[in-house]
Amino acid sequence: MAHRIHRDRADVTADTFAWHKVLVHASDGKVWGFAVMYFLLNMVSTSMSYFLPTILHNGLGFSSDKSILLNAPVYYWAIVPALLSSFVGDKYSVRGPVIIFNSITLIIGFCMIGFVDQSAVRYIGTFLTTGAYIANWAAVNAYMSSNITGQWKRVFTAAVTTSFNGAGGIAGAYIVKYNEAPKYPTAVWASIGSHVAMIACVLAFSAYFFIANQRQRAGKTVIERTAGFRHSY
Repeated sequence: MAHRIHRDRADVTADTFAWHKVLVHASDGKVWGFAVMYFLLNMVSTSMSYFLPTILHNGLGFSSDKSILLNAPVYYWAIVPALLSSFVGDKYSVRGPVIIFNSITLIIGFCMIGFVDQSAVRYIGTFLTTGAYIANWAAVNAYMSSNITGQWKRVFTAAVTTSFNGAGGIAGAYIVKYNEAPKYPTAVWASIGSHVAMIACVLAFSAYFFIANQRQRAGKTVIERTAGFRHSY
């Protein structure tokens, strides 16, 4: 395993700490792009995980007891897209397409929640949204990990993404407004917009990674200061 990691990105051996080795990576736009993706994802994740019983009760009209019970199957279902996304991503060595597919699924789910009147259809929408964002946690993490090399760059990236992730959680706590029941337009549009932005981030990354890989193959550049390294997209 150590040999494979060294062959892929040459950072098995620990490097000595120095502040400039960490802070120099603030100039890399990829780090901030990944941080934005974590913000967008956790905004939806927090709003759904905290307020799903409330949405089922006030938004879909189920009783308090039924709302609690109907909350559980949504998360059991989420295991399926999470495992399928991981399997497809690893088998075909793709990251971006998996994130885009899950993001589109989430958008469809929120359209069902926000723009349809039938409770059964809206409840199915909660399955789509929850399964999609949970599956994207692993996909986004793999996307970032596959395209960041170097001990201290990973440290800096982890710190930045954790901060943005926390900020996304704070934002997610405010988009579900009780006085907007039963359709919750702020939450619906914020969630749809966040994953349109997520798709835009992945497309921008994919274009950049493709060009960088082409230049690397032509011997015109070294990616991530690591000879032979190529981006995964």
